[in-house]
Amino acid sequence: MLREAIPKFRNTVATEVITLISITISRSLSTCYAVFMFAHAKTHRYGSE
Repeated sequence: MLREAIPKFRNTVATEVITLISITISRSLSTCYAVFMFAHAKTHRYGSE
């Protein structure tokens, strides 16, 4: 019973970690994108005037 439970537990932990990492990456990417777009819009506005 214990031998069967360990791989299942490992798979669950791996899935949780992968999900957490992907959420963190997508959040940081969207933050970087928002900052980039904000800076890009600012430089464009000053450049056109």
